[in-house]
Amino acid sequence: MKTIEIIRFELLYRSKKPVNYIYFIILFVIALLFSKLGVKGITDVSVQVKENAPLIIHQLTALLNLPLLLLTSAIMGVAVIRDYDCHIEQLMFTNPITKKQYLTGRFIGSFITMLLLSLAIPLGAIAGELLSSKPAAEFLPFSAGNYFVSYLIIVLPNTFFLSALYFAGGAISKKAVVIYTQGIVLLIFVSIMDEGVIETAKNLEVATLFDFYTLQLFNLQTKYWSAGEINSQLVPITGALVINRLIYIGLGTLALVLTFWRFKTTTQAHSAKKANR
Repeated sequence: MKTIEIIRFELLYRSKKPVNYIYFIILFVIALLFSKLGVKGITDVSVQVKENAPLIIHQLTALLNLPLLLLTSAIMGVAVIRDYDCHIEQLMFTNPITKKQYLTGRFIGSFITMLLLSLAIPLGAIAGELLSSKPAAEFLPFSAGNYFVSYLIIVLPNTFFLSALYFAGGAISKKAVVIYTQGIVLLIFVSIMDEGVIETAKNLEVATLFDFYTLQLFNLQTKYWSAGEINSQLVPITGALVINRLIYIGLGTLALVLTFWRFKTTTQAHSAKKANR
């Protein structure tokens, strides 16, 4: 079985699971409600800033990473675990399939599923703006592109990082409890980083390089912007923002490298135990 066949199998398996469509709907509705109600009121910006200004859309997208953080564990963490729970891992590895093919196929298939689910964020946010009951004067001309720029900048790198981390936890431990514990610990960690470490850091420029949600980073980059600049300009994709995104992509890549290094099949595990006796 080749890698592409495992990817195809994974996507087919996921497409038949009703829970995945439920996840998409939940994420879509959350994004729609946040967008429809507006997030400008909870941000420190001038009243002259429009509800769909690029910066506001960035902040909305960043906030929607919270449910995504929890959702990713349910998709990526079980990609390998379910084979062991169903006791079919030995059958798979008796076929001409290598560890590299197996892990690559499982990860890519599951990651594509996550990308499709994460599209609920920009789509839901767009629907929220279009369905908003607020006066038209409070909005700039509609631009779907602003939502997808935020998706590319914020959601994609974070989804890759989370996917790699949860996949590593499931593949290496082969225990569901590790995945759920990992999700809780990660949620607490990024919250502490955002609300504690970053906000109180003496060197805010350095601290925001590790800002998972990128909210503090956006605030720092646009601190001296006028209402007109906020309404008309995208957050510049340069400097600290690029470094921040590369850090999380790099951490995700390291998690995958660790997975390929530490993952052992049941046969390999038994052989290792015998060798240590």
